[in-house]
Amino acid sequence: MQDGFTLVELIVGLVFAGVLMLISIPPVVRLRNRGQVAAVASELVLAVRRAREEAFTRNTQVDVQLTPDSLWIIAQSGLTSTPVWSTPGPRARGVQLVGPTTVIRVAPSGLPVGVVNGTWRVSRGAVLRRVVISRYGRIRILP
Repeated sequence: MQDGFTLVELIVGLVFAGVLMLISIPPVVRLRNRGQVAAVASELVLAVRRAREEAFTRNTQVDVQLTPDSLWIIAQSGLTSTPVWSTPGPRARGVQLVGPTTVIRVAPSGLPVGVVNGTWRVSRGAVLRRVVISRYGRIRILP
């Protein structure tokens, strides 16, 4: 008697492994999409909070610039602009960001200027989160 597997046993094993993979792939993809969307939504919230702190600390207007490729915080002092912070944009994570404007201005008081309940949609695949910024500076992440 020889050790090993017959061709039929190998085929049955491969079919079984394939079926298990087909069952497990969709939940893994949803989990990955959920994680990427949550990360981008959190980055947006943290960027606005940091811009509020910078505006208050520097006593100047600060802009949060959103593009598909980058997220910037820029301090505006008179005619000069000073980059404060940046990170790769949502496209780097395969996430789409749609909102009313690509610039969120924060006054020296720390309150957003020109944003009246702005809502940004952060999505990837079937996963969607909304980031809402009120004119009073309240920031929420909604499903």
